[in-house]
Parts: sequence; structure tokens; C-alpha cells
Amino acid sequence: MLRTTIAFVVATLAVPVAYGVILHGWSDPDGFGSFFALTIVGTSATVVFLGWPTYVFLQGKKWTAFWIAPLAGFMVATVALYFFLLLFALLLGHGLLEVLLSFTDVRVLWPISPMGAVVGILVWLIARPDRSTATSGNAGNADNCSKR
Repeated sequence: MLRTTIAFVVATLAVPVAYGVILHGWSDPDGFGSFFALTIVGTSATVVFLGWPTYVFLQGKKWTAFWIAPLAGFMVATVALYFFLLLFALLLGHGLLEVLLSFTDVRVLWPISPMGAVVGILVWLIARPDRSTATSGNAGNADNCSKR
């Protein structure tokens, strides 16, 4: 559980740092600070409302292979991106039809969705969901005791 918590904390911080460096670089420290704060809020919401439930779902289904991590990360980032685009567009007064038509432009996925895939890999490498902890420790002893 500790590895999973660390993985999601690192993932939450990795996105704003990587995206900020890609987009802003280190040339504008004031702009980077406000951008970092805004991005950390969006990333935290994404991790809490989409990333963690996806991780728990995949764990429950025993879908813990490495190749699933970037796919899940890409999908979580894409859903979050479209949600925030919809939210901001409606808050700025754009019409719903205009917003929905903008979803057909796949160029909006760059670099957020690929970064989600990288975050999925990062979470997988830290949390290592493929290693089952249920059979370690005293869990195996309980089975041996019941057979006596």
C-alpha cells in the first residue's frame, strides 16, 4: 500500500513539472509557479477521481500486466483532458456544439495523453501491481494450518 501511495504522489507531481518544463521551460519563474499551482490542482483531481479508481479496478480484475499501464494512463489522461476542456469552454461562455466539435480535433491530445501513458508506466514501476502481496507473509501459513 505504501508503494502505491508513493507512486500516486510521484505521478501527481511529475505531470505539472514535466508539462511545465515542456511548455514554459525555466525562463519565466513567475509564470511557471502559477502554471504549476493550476496544473497540480487538475492533476490531483484527475488522480483522485480517475487514476485511483482505474488502478483499483485493474487490480480487482487482475489486469496488472505492464502493457496495460500506459494504455490506462493514456485513457485516464484523455478523459480528464476532455473533461477540463469542456468545463473551461463552458465557463468561458462557448456553446456546447462548438465545444463538442472541438473534440474531433485529435491534436488537442498532444502532449497530455502521451504524458498520461508515461505516468501510467511510472505508477506501474513504483507500485508494481503485478507482484501479489496476498500470498506473502502469514497468508500461506493459514492454509497450512487449516489442512491439519
